[in-house]
Amino acid sequence: MRKVERQMNELALYLKEAQRITIADAKSLLNVSESTARRLFGRMESQKLAIRVHGGLQVWPEMKTEYSYPSMEARRLPQKRRIARAAIEWIGDARTIFLDSGSTIYQMSLYLAEWLRAGQRPQVSIFTNSLKNLQALSGLVDIHFIGGKYRENRQDCCGFLAEEALQKLNFDLCFLGADGCNVEQGVSCSDMETARLGRLVVMHSQRKVVLIDSTKFYWGALATYAQLENLDALITDVDLDSNIAEQMRAKGIELQMV
Repeated sequence: MRKVERQMNELALYLKEAQRITIADAKSLLNVSESTARRLFGRMESQKLAIRVHGGLQVWPEMKTEYSYPSMEARRLPQKRRIARAAIEWIGDARTIFLDSGSTIYQMSLYLAEWLRAGQRPQVSIFTNSLKNLQALSGLVDIHFIGGKYRENRQDCCGFLAEEALQKLNFDLCFLGADGCNVEQGVSCSDMETARLGRLVVMHSQRKVVLIDSTKFYWGALATYAQLENLDALITDVDLDSNIAEQMRAKGIELQMV
């Protein structure tokens, strides 16, 4: 196999799970220069293997596979852990907190569990629809599970029962994840059920913080659940492009890069 074909094959395998890749990630994955990564992206698009988007490459919409929590959990784990650790500092005097499902929020739950075991036990009530968060925090804090239709691929609950429960609750603070984020579309999810839940949580929370790694800022996902001006903060990693960071801050949102 020629070198270029091997590199394209590696990109295709990465895209099969991740659905998208940035220039920076391609450089790291293949150990190539930025110009080489861009040429490879062009070849992938010309051969209908993927489509180029601002700052990266993603699979064609019809090629996208269903979200899989196990495949997402280990991806960019160091960045997710830094984001999660920074998010703990936002708790402050909040007493009712909603934790979204998703791999980055789960990392926050693990840090929160460590915090609680160390004796820093605030008088808080945690609400979540995530089975992973429930398992991480069970027995350590007052925790309420939002039930409904169980989604094995996301390890969470959604649907009518979950939405009915959220309609009757109010939170001091919420921590949410996202599958996409940009200035025009705000923060978005890859499915409508998740977006509906996110929208309800935003409506019923005093403060709203989104935890999202930098690879998700280059495109929007299917369904928007909040515009940037309706959020208090975005916490991401230091790999975020400086131009995108400026655009986000111009919208008046606090952007924390860790």
